[in-house]
Amino acid sequence: MFKRLKGFTLIELLIVVAIIAILAAIAVPNFLEAQVRSKVSRVRSDLRSLTVGIESYYVDNNIYPAQASSNSANGNFGANEFDTASERLKAMPTFRLKSAHGSAGGNMMTITTPIAYITSYFTDPFADSKGGTFAYSKNIGVFVGGWVTWSYGPDGDEKIESPGEYTDGGGDIGLSLFNGEPFIETAYYNINERVPSVTLINASYDPTNGTTSNGDVWRNKQ
Repeated sequence: MFKRLKGFTLIELLIVVAIIAILAAIAVPNFLEAQVRSKVSRVRSDLRSLTVGIESYYVDNNIYPAQASSNSANGNFGANEFDTASERLKAMPTFRLKSAHGSAGGNMMTITTPIAYITSYFTDPFADSKGGTFAYSKNIGVFVGGWVTWSYGPDGDEKIESPGEYTDGGGDIGLSLFNGEPFIETAYYNINERVPSVTLINASYDPTNGTTSNGDVWRNKQ
């Protein structure tokens, strides 16, 4: 005769399912937080590498790279010319080639070519737009000489517009239009200030406020 095998009761199966659900409820949020922390670390490392390229360009040219806004109406075409990208994403470090007569005219080129100050642009892991890279803007006018480069941060606000600020694109760091081109607002940063402004601090990502809290991850010219 065959020996009858004892199966699991419904109560036992429910207990096992409940245990798995509890473990998943603990593990999944920790996994997602680990992903965010990993991306933030990558952003900080990539921003550091990008700023090395920007400063290397300055050493060779005695000027910081221009900001390309991809505003074709003003004759500028940025390094991040994607149909799906917001204007904020198109604010990339670049430079204008001089014409044969030494004027400021010529084509807009990136800092990856013809001289590779960086080999390629770093993609922003927190950007919604496909291929979106870090934003970059420099001071103009009386505050000329400084720059900021930043990531949107883990709060996923690229597509969210900030009231009273440059309307094409979200993020926490604000841009203003100057002659049709977006530039960093001096309330956020200017080279004459040796410490971050209150406005910039309020727009900064801080993991102590929560892993996916508001704020952008940035690096600036000290």
